Amino acid sequence: MNCHPEIPGKLPLQQEGEGIFRGLVKTWMEVMFSPSSFFSRVDPYQGNAIALLYAMLAGSLGIFLAIPALVALQRTSSLAEPTSLAEGNFFLTWLGFIVLSPLAVLVGTVLATGIFHLSVILFGGKRKIGATLQVIAYSSSADLLQAIPLIGGFISFLYKIPLFVIGFRQTHQISTPRALGATLLPYFLILIFIAIAIGMAVGLGFEILKELIPGKEIIT
Repeated sequence: MNCHPEIPGKLPLQQEGEGIFRGLVKTWMEVMFSPSSFFSRVDPYQGNAIALLYAMLAGSLGIFLAIPALVALQRTSSLAEPTSLAEGNFFLTWLGFIVLSPLAVLVGTVLATGIFHLSVILFGGKRKIGATLQVIAYSSSADLLQAIPLIGGFISFLYKIPLFVIGFRQTHQISTPRALGATLLPYFLILIFIAIAIGMAVGLGFEILKELIPGKEIIT
């Protein structure tokens, strides 16, 4: 029984008698194709542990499926240089990813939750951090798109943006423009940071060249 009546229904993985495999499949289907309905049923006061486990599974599976696609691309490309993936170390590399990916996904999910929750608060978010955590975690459903060769990672990234927007809107009860702002602000700040870092690196490079080539003017 849901102790918070303002949250209608339960998520597939929280329903008794649903079964783990069926619950996982239904969760993935609902997140990917009916995100508004799915995130409207998120209870920010419970289910965080289940959401984290789902993120670890979906994220790890995305990495697991992406490696064979990468190897196939390398083996069919005449321009690709031999790598450990395409040579005899494939299974060892794959095993390493399988072992380490759950921990990496867990850390990434927690960090992303903290960053995006601050952004959501700035845009008027009304729920606790558990709501943000579940949006980030269940949006990991898009990680399975990484299995698409070459462009899978990019498609997964793009697919997550509307999932975040819809998730923040539904769980934090804010407008779509505010949810969009809360989603894009962290990415915008990251781009600014990268631009500043590149500018500093370029400036430092010119200073080093001036020291190495004294007496000659370097065009900046």
